[in-house]
Amino acid sequence: MKRKNDPHIDEAMREAAKRNAEAISGSPVFVVMFNEAMIEEVIPLIQMGIAVYMDKPIYLLIPESKVLQVPENLRRIARGLEVYKDHDLDSMQDATLRLMDGAGIAKEKP
Repeated sequence: MKRKNDPHIDEAMREAAKRNAEAISGSPVFVVMFNEAMIEEVIPLIQMGIAVYMDKPIYLLIPESKVLQVPENLRRIARGLEVYKDHDLDSMQDATLRLMDGAGIAKEKP
């Protein structure tokens, strides 16, 4: 197990984890804009791990073309899931509002 001052842990990663933990802790929910490439990026992996460890309700926002690519375990931990039309900002905004409404934190559409 790595210790806080372990030289093998990059300082930038440690700072990224700290910044993300602070931001996620201040939010009532964790919303994921699903993208299959997320597993290849470090920050989304850190964010998801933090959200799970902080027991944040997880909500998924998914483009239509990616619905079948959402892993079953991610679906299981999600409290809500909304789908939007690819490359359609109005559809994405509407799906986001539905998702937030389901989470009990919706705001009116501008």
